[in-house]
Amino acid sequence: SRYPIVRRGGLWMFGAVAAFGVCTIVFGLSKIAWISAIALLIGGGVFFAIKKYVNTEEIQARVVAAVKEKTGRDIAFTRMRIMPFVTPMPVLMVKLENVTFQNASWAAEKSMAELGSLEIRLALKPLLDKHIEITKFTLDKPIIRLEVAADGRKNWEFEPAKKEGAEKPASNPGTSTS
Repeated sequence: SRYPIVRRGGLWMFGAVAAFGVCTIVFGLSKIAWISAIALLIGGGVFFAIKKYVNTEEIQARVVAAVKEKTGRDIAFTRMRIMPFVTPMPVLMVKLENVTFQNASWAAEKSMAELGSLEIRLALKPLLDKHIEITKFTLDKPIIRLEVAADGRKNWEFEPAKKEGAEKPASNPGTSTS
């Protein structure tokens, strides 16, 4: 984004999605053409403002870092889209395309998961309190590889990323695929 929102981004996003939702409802329910046209114009303006001011590159970097911190593994994707949706309550859709998730270092395959896309819809109000509430979770074209090592380790059990200078455990080269 060229002019990212720096302060109170969540509040701005909530207000923008709420305004978009109100405009969508007015457009859908109005029987007066000029009111519908104004709602359409304002809703479109809000939508493009969201696209312009939301810094998806920064969000993408934060997602990659958070996944690495919590799982100790890398995630990669080619594109991130963020769009507002109005269901009974306003939600924010985050869609990642061409997703790959790194496998355990001892596993036979390089990636544990490959997805055509991953779509998550988040309730907006909890985001203001820095909580995440997922209202919809969709995987498109998933390939998920589950493996168990000879010593019983499972590739779906994650270890947080090690801090620099911390000891790394020895890996066991013997694995079996189940």
